[in-house]
Amino acid sequence: MAFRKNWRTHQARLLARLDFYLEDRRLHIVAAPGSGKTIFGLEVVRRLNQPTLILAPTITIRNQWLERMSQQFFADGSSEPQWASTDLRDPQFLTIATYQALHALCSGDPEETEDAVVEDEVRAATSTSNEKENANSAIGKELPDRLRGFKTLVLDEAHHLRSEWWRTLNSVVEQMKPG
Repeated sequence: MAFRKNWRTHQARLLARLDFYLEDRRLHIVAAPGSGKTIFGLEVVRRLNQPTLILAPTITIRNQWLERMSQQFFADGSSEPQWASTDLRDPQFLTIATYQALHALCSGDPEETEDAVVEDEVRAATSTSNEKENANSAIGKELPDRLRGFKTLVLDEAHHLRSEWWRTLNSVVEQMKPG
């Protein structure tokens, strides 16, 4: 996997100082649509070379990560690498999923479908605070072992997260930390 094009000036400048920016093990990128954030994120993931979980707010955006990777980092006609997955039940070295899929896996909610999104929104809007606390206390208690191996976490469009997805994500991150 290697970037096959030329970096834009702002991307090259950031990549040249990537080690400095990652000193605290965090990187926050805010840029306009079309500025190359996904490509930049894929390059950061490539350079870190660790088991990575990328989370996106929608199936469409999740699929864009794979498309950009295929188009920009692999030779034309290459198939999707076997070390990449979009299924949290079958994670690979690079796993790209949605926030809802993570929440569903950790809380036992339905699979990620358009109907499940609507049900999720209705449930969140109509639940009492006690119901929400009880549901949230169970999130992540039995984090599947297959999710514990990720070393890098990429949050795409994190401002779209619903509150219960944040709670799930926080629980998962806490359990992923080395003991």
